[in-house]
Amino acid sequence: MPKKLDGAILGAVQIDRDASILLHHQIFSGMRDLILSGSLGSGVRLPSTRVMMQELGVSRNTVRQAYDQLIAEGYLYGRDGSGTFVATDIPDTPFEPSDFVQSFVANEGTNVASLSERGRKIANRVVLPGFGEARPFAASLPALDQFPSKLWNRVMARQWNRQDLKRQGYGDVAGYRPLREAVATYLGSARGVVCEWKQIVILSGTQQAFDIIANILLDPGDSVWVEEPSFRGIHNILEAAGARPVPVPVDQYGLNVEAGLAQDADARAVIISPSHQYPLGVSMPFPRRLEVLGWASRTNGWVIEDDTDSEFRYAGKTIPALQGIDRHERVVYVGTFSKILSPALRMAYLVVPKGLIDPVTTAIGIVSRGVTTQLQSAMADFMTEGHLATHIRRMRKVCLERQQVLVEAVRRECSDLLEVSPTDTGLHLVGWLPDDVDDVDAYERATKLGIETYPISKYYSSPHNQRGGLMLGFASAPPEEITRGVRILAKALHDVRAS
Repeated sequence: MPKKLDGAILGAVQIDRDASILLHHQIFSGMRDLILSGSLGSGVRLPSTRVMMQELGVSRNTVRQAYDQLIAEGYLYGRDGSGTFVATDIPDTPFEPSDFVQSFVANEGTNVASLSERGRKIANRVVLPGFGEARPFAASLPALDQFPSKLWNRVMARQWNRQDLKRQGYGDVAGYRPLREAVATYLGSARGVVCEWKQIVILSGTQQAFDIIANILLDPGDSVWVEEPSFRGIHNILEAAGARPVPVPVDQYGLNVEAGLAQDADARAVIISPSHQYPLGVSMPFPRRLEVLGWASRTNGWVIEDDTDSEFRYAGKTIPALQGIDRHERVVYVGTFSKILSPALRMAYLVVPKGLIDPVTTAIGIVSRGVTTQLQSAMADFMTEGHLATHIRRMRKVCLERQQVLVEAVRRECSDLLEVSPTDTGLHLVGWLPDDVDDVDAYERATKLGIETYPISKYYSSPHNQRGGLMLGFASAPPEEITRGVRILAKALHDVRAS
């Protein structure tokens, strides 16, 4: 007879409905820990999804998702007509690490002294967690509920049905040529980028793009101007590569070149987001752009242009990319499909000066074989058939509507606690807080209530006099969720002020 799960073990699976972790992940983690600790031994039969649903007070689909993940990772197996069991190759006794492993594991994590110098730098970085679902007010996410699933599935299925052996191999590490050609054409017409298709390199995300750039262009000890405030992931990548980020203040015109020169005139590169500065949202006017390019030309420095959400412009003409006015090939342009379509595609691109094509391609080939050819082929068709342009036009309307809903809801529910103004570009607003409300406290209270936002103060490298604020993404949730989210956020802010 198979061993059965008793009530005591079942009660050991804890559910926290206030946590940001999805319920099926909580069940998965709880069951996995019981298996690895030996509390659930080999061959134990688990309760049915119906029983588990009733005991834990969750939906049956939630339990199924947890069971499916446990089966996929080899912890469980199913037997037709008999139920679900703990895998037979898992020992009945608790797992005990070897002496060697124990010597490497400290109470508070990995013993960083055992790592390389570069490894220690990487281990000491703070990386923001990813989320499995869009919640109000997730920044840097597009309207995922508007993803053209049926159309994309048709385009993707077409690729797999084609009997083309060239598409079944590893492909060019720089990317699938038809996609590179489509991207070059698109950027030329939509962003004013001046390039040939050979200058386009397809990557698995902007993080990989910045990492490749850092390793190709920078030596340990090189200084790099970064916007202050800015995305903290940039600092992590630079410091992991041994470079030194130099925070340069952002004013109403973007990164202040004169301030950069005063702080470090010998910087090797600058990383900027001139079309829509992240997180403050300002756009860099033409004279300031010429200042940046003039600095790069005089010093032989590099300009890394982060242009990842420039497609979302709601008033006036789209501001052309900085790369398009560069006459000395000092600009490396970074773009992505994550903000337009979905981060799940894991597809970004670089536009590199001609002299960097071979070094960048070689650097990619050392660590990766590139994005799957089938996915790139589907994206190429999606672009050349006009679907991407249609989707972008539709998303501008959807996102503008959601921005307006957010602004109106804030002014209705908590105008005394949050100051917001409409923006002409991007996917988020900054909600400025009163002086007596700390943005970190507000963020922590909102997170406990299921609201995803982030404090502006955490984007700064050092203490500053700027008012506290919260990032408020308006694209990732439908209007009714935005309205509900603002009510919850208002409660969080009132609680912080009252505490």
